[in-house]
Amino acid sequence: MKLKFLFLIYCSIQPSSPSPNPTKIECNFSISKYSFWLLGNIYRCQVKNDPQIYSPMTTQSLDIIGTHIDKNINDNVIGFHAASKSIQFFPHGIDKHLPNLKMIEIYDCNLKQILKSDLKPFAQLVRLQLDNNDIDMLEEDLFVNNSNLAFVSLDNNKIFFISADIFDNLIKLVHLSLKANNCVDMIAVNNKTAVTEIIKHVKDQCTDMDFNVISQKFNNLENDVKKFKFQSFLAFYNNLEKFEDEFKVSRFAEVLWFRERLDCLKDWKVETFWTLKSMVDAVGQKLQEFEGKSEKKFKEIEKSLESRLMARIQEVEGKIEDILNET
Repeated sequence: MKLKFLFLIYCSIQPSSPSPNPTKIECNFSISKYSFWLLGNIYRCQVKNDPQIYSPMTTQSLDIIGTHIDKNINDNVIGFHAASKSIQFFPHGIDKHLPNLKMIEIYDCNLKQILKSDLKPFAQLVRLQLDNNDIDMLEEDLFVNNSNLAFVSLDNNKIFFISADIFDNLIKLVHLSLKANNCVDMIAVNNKTAVTEIIKHVKDQCTDMDFNVISQKFNNLENDVKKFKFQSFLAFYNNLEKFEDEFKVSRFAEVLWFRERLDCLKDWKVETFWTLKSMVDAVGQKLQEFEGKSEKKFKEIEKSLESRLMARIQEVEGKIEDILNET
């Protein structure tokens, strides 16, 4: 019954409903103690909390909180720095709070991908550092909106494919570090000629997908999918019991959160269907057990009533027989 109720709610939600509870990123705002090459000492946000971004929700809302220093405001923030957090997908909406970022650092966060749409809002971006993550591919036109990039570092990822023309519009690029990746292990430090050599290597070694590499990639992806599906389903399942009550008190944010979680599962809807079906089957089995017990109880009552009825019939029949004998 709850699943049916949930499905009806999901199908009836309109886009005008209030937004889901936003993901909060708590910033420790400070002026950097050391000078960044190309940028100097910058005013930046260092992420304090763990935002735990486990899904690629493009509509996910975001709040940036924290106390500014020296009368600074969000517009003064030049750098965004997150290290050793759970950020598997790029947090959308940063630009709405921090519109003037020139440096983005997300490293050791298990970041799985970086997309053109992720970087599109940051036309002023000069430094991008995404080291020690799980990125395996760099898509075509990734940096098409970021022509000011001069420093790009993607060390210690799992990159096996890079689109051939990905760096062509980065005429200011003088630092390119792609150390410890599957198809490239090179670095150029403030050296345009060395950058050109890395790009040549990338076009030679990283633009063809070897069959064995692809096979391994899909094996890894399958495991990632299973893990993500399990995490999403647990969140979905664990909240089923409270879902109806929260809806009754107009917790529309929670409702929309469920909707987005379901959207995240759409690529694996078959597996999700069977998981839900197993839940329904389990409930059905419980109902059958209940009905079985009820049927047994009914038969016991029926047998008791039948016995009483037969006794009554025999009593009446005896009286009739006595009357007949008297006549």
